[in-house]
Amino acid sequence: MVFSGHMIDSPTRKPPRFPPELEHTVTHCINEHLVLNKGKIAYAAAASGGDIIFLEQMLSLHGEINIILPVSPADFKEQSVAPAGRTWSLRFERLLAHAATVQILGPYSPTNFKESLCNCNLHLCKLATTRARKKNMQVRGLTVLDSTQPGHLTGGTASMISLWQQQKIRYSCIFLNKLRSKNNTGNLYGS
Repeated sequence: MVFSGHMIDSPTRKPPRFPPELEHTVTHCINEHLVLNKGKIAYAAAASGGDIIFLEQMLSLHGEINIILPVSPADFKEQSVAPAGRTWSLRFERLLAHAATVQILGPYSPTNFKESLCNCNLHLCKLATTRARKKNMQVRGLTVLDSTQPGHLTGGTASMISLWQQQKIRYSCIFLNKLRSKNNTGNLYGS
């Protein structure tokens, strides 16, 4: 399984996309998805929010996690984990210690960070596809996404979905906007 998802919101984010109060619900949805789809091998970066939750849930189900970082762990943590707080940084460190593999794709450059994220997405898909072929398995994507605010950052969640569509990788979405809806009666998932 390959994962890409939104980061947890900073306290000042307006409007909310992935507010901290949804963490428990998202955790339950990811766990449910992994169990139903018999996910055993994971490929993801480890940003605060969806990525970390996904990797933790895979570990809790005794699966294998493979972390691909676009830049060094220290630089990635500074950009994509630490802004969410110390607890997320500790969780990030724990995942690095329990990963089957951790790959670092290149050095940090503020001017090229978006391109580094895009390269990371490509690498995640390539590694998962190669491994799946060797094991005669199928690659599946999973994302935690707000379809009303998908983001347009090169290398972000919306970019990963576009990549999955181009490569004809089947994927599922857990929709944050539906989880935030107090009167939700619709399907939380989509493909």
